Amino acid sequence: MLTMPSERRVGLKDVLALLSVFVFAFAFGLGLMLLIGFALAPIMLGPPDQPIQTTGRVPLFLTLVIFILAAGAILGGIVWVAVAGLVLPRETMHRWLYTGPQIPYLTDLCLDVLDAVTGHKKRP
Repeated sequence: MLTMPSERRVGLKDVLALLSVFVFAFAFGLGLMLLIGFALAPIMLGPPDQPIQTTGRVPLFLTLVIFILAAGAILGGIVWVAVAGLVLPRETMHRWLYTGPQIPYLTDLCLDVLDAVTGHKKRP
């Protein structure tokens, strides 16, 4: 019987950690999007009780809202790294950050946040 190497197995803790990342990212992204979206909508589109006068601003507003959602999700992921870094062992966090596809700048940022939270010196 073929078995997967132990470093490639996905356990219940890994699945729960992944789900908690999604919760943090979605909550921060959606919260920031709603907060800034509701603040900017009257400025960009006009008062909510009147029809939109210039439809040319709608695509700009929707694009801005999507970028705010992405920025909030990134912020939520970084907050998750900080919170999980306080609770979980450092080796576990490194394994989760280095497993799977990566965006080098975000991985470096997350490792810097993890180093700051755990009190380790900066990597060379």
